[in-house]
Amino acid sequence: MYKLMIVDDEQSIRRGMANGIPWNEWGFEVTAQASNGAEALEIIKQSKPDVVLSDIRMPEMDGVELMKRLNRDYPEIKIIILSGYSDFEYLNTAIKNNIAEYLLKPTDIDEFEETFKRLKTKMDDEQAHRDEFERGKIYALDSILNMLLLGYMDEEIMEPDRRLIEDFGVRTDNCVIAILCIEWKEYTRDESMMHKKRTHIAECCNSYAGQLENSCYFFMAQSKNIAAVMSGKNGVLMNDAIVKDFKYIADRVSEETGEKIYIGVSRLCVNRLMVPQSYEQALCVAYQKKFGEGREVIIYREIKGSSDEIQSVSFDYKAIDENIIKNNREMLYKEIDRVFSCLEKNQLNYYQYIEQICLELVFYLSRWSLRYNINFEQIMDLAGVHYNDIRKTVSIERRKKLIITVVDGLCDCVEQFMQHSGKNNNLARVIKECVDKEYMENFMSLDYVAGKVKKSATYVSKLFKDEFGCNFSEYITKKRLETSKELLSDQSNKIYEIAQMSGYADVSNFIKVFKKMYGISPGDYRNFIQR
Repeated sequence: MYKLMIVDDEQSIRRGMANGIPWNEWGFEVTAQASNGAEALEIIKQSKPDVVLSDIRMPEMDGVELMKRLNRDYPEIKIIILSGYSDFEYLNTAIKNNIAEYLLKPTDIDEFEETFKRLKTKMDDEQAHRDEFERGKIYALDSILNMLLLGYMDEEIMEPDRRLIEDFGVRTDNCVIAILCIEWKEYTRDESMMHKKRTHIAECCNSYAGQLENSCYFFMAQSKNIAAVMSGKNGVLMNDAIVKDFKYIADRVSEETGEKIYIGVSRLCVNRLMVPQSYEQALCVAYQKKFGEGREVIIYREIKGSSDEIQSVSFDYKAIDENIIKNNREMLYKEIDRVFSCLEKNQLNYYQYIEQICLELVFYLSRWSLRYNINFEQIMDLAGVHYNDIRKTVSIERRKKLIITVVDGLCDCVEQFMQHSGKNNNLARVIKECVDKEYMENFMSLDYVAGKVKKSATYVSKLFKDEFGCNFSEYITKKRLETSKELLSDQSNKIYEIAQMSGYADVSNFIKVFKKMYGISPGDYRNFIQR
């Protein structure tokens, strides 16, 4: 229903129109009446209508002045002028002041119906366009915030994106990041249904956000969590106010949805480049909500032992090398146990470090495998493990099992390699030397090598696979990507330059292949190794 105000100095006419016309059937509701323009403006300050139906001739402030004032101060309000005077001056004034409709007295019910139904159709269309525009803004804002959470925006935020963020009251230079942890009453594996539930809760949170002391915006993070960015309306964020606001949200949403809500809050983020770190802190608290002792809201720094100082914990890569070659799995398990035992003693301190140290080991094993022409990614595939499994796994015990699974697969492959290493195939060695020498050239291909050794491409492909245990194309891809990883450690190298130096003529193809292999883009990998 659209809200309608009727303005006429004759009370009988005013009341007759309010009560004698079926406004509800046409999509309108009379919510206010006024006897002149001045009275109408006072009422509009308190309860703004969508449409004003006004007479022209009135005392104190006539319809002409009312039109001008509404056009200046409330341009979104639709105006319909009702007058018994049809002279050109009034009509011209109405046109200049964006009048939606102009009705002449006396007006019958059919003309009213036609006019207001036409107006409702127009207003419905405008509202649909506004809703679509708002949905587009929200989608864009959610995308920007997700890129910030994941550390994808290293460069300065573009001006349109910055304005969009500010329009929603979000500040990334003085904020906290929060993650909602939901104890579902009824959980289902239907991802579509769960997405609808999360979306509803996020919308519910935002519906209460206007009542908070601080500015806060809730959105769906790519991790399938509901995230929030809270910043002080006056530029200051106080811990008491943060807890109070988030507790209010948790309580209201729990009452409305019936789901128990816990909220993990990061430390203060004073630079947008700190947002990914703050996101990890919020995730840490949300996932470890048992440390909150039943509280709905807990801030990262309140957790006992949540110091940022991390003792030196790392794998003994020399011992790993030796024991893989010797196939001494017992010693390998002991080394893995040693590191994970240290991490398990203080998961909160090491929460962000656990992912890094696990990925470092896997990347090291991948590079190590090249020495023996072992396709490490194939080992991971056969074991049902992907880089993203290690990145996204929350449980430290689960990460440990994934590492052991991968190490077992590598030991099996090395054992087979050692048994096979007695073979000596001169042609295969020549082919490999050619590839190793020229793999960074974008003309390198199976046909090119086959031409050089004067054999068919099919023969070269089979010989290479039999001798080295991997496909010809997979080997070249692996070599190129390993080279690109080394080049990425140098900040002076641009991504497109690295693509060319690694043998890729098309930078987009390079990025696609890199991400498919490692689960992250070249830019993300560069950020990761420089932490």
